[in-house]
Amino acid sequence: ALCMASLDSFKVYIDKINGFPIAVMLLFEIGLADSILTAQNVAKYGLDIEGNPLLKKIMGHWGVLPGLFITKLIVFVVIIYTAHMMNKTHYKIRGEYLLYGAAICWLYGAVSNALVQ
Repeated sequence: ALCMASLDSFKVYIDKINGFPIAVMLLFEIGLADSILTAQNVAKYGLDIEGNPLLKKIMGHWGVLPGLFITKLIVFVVIIYTAHMMNKTHYKIRGEYLLYGAAICWLYGAVSNALVQ
């Protein structure tokens, strides 16, 4: 009985946690890691190492660091805004799931960049 009471109180506590800031921080940190690893690989192997043709073209035009970080920042803001609007409009899927999904996509990029080194 004590265990069930503890689980119930824990569930109430967890339900009150706003996971949005946690998901934003996760997205930011993984995006930053992906950007840093991408910049290192481009510096070491050249622009052709970048697999995203649009990002490659932007980095070729604006320069590696400005192109990479400005593009990442724009995408970051769009993802956060979309997730925020999903929650604000009571969309059937929580915005945090979009943030976690985007973080997973950037994690794949970071891991593939780490494996190149």
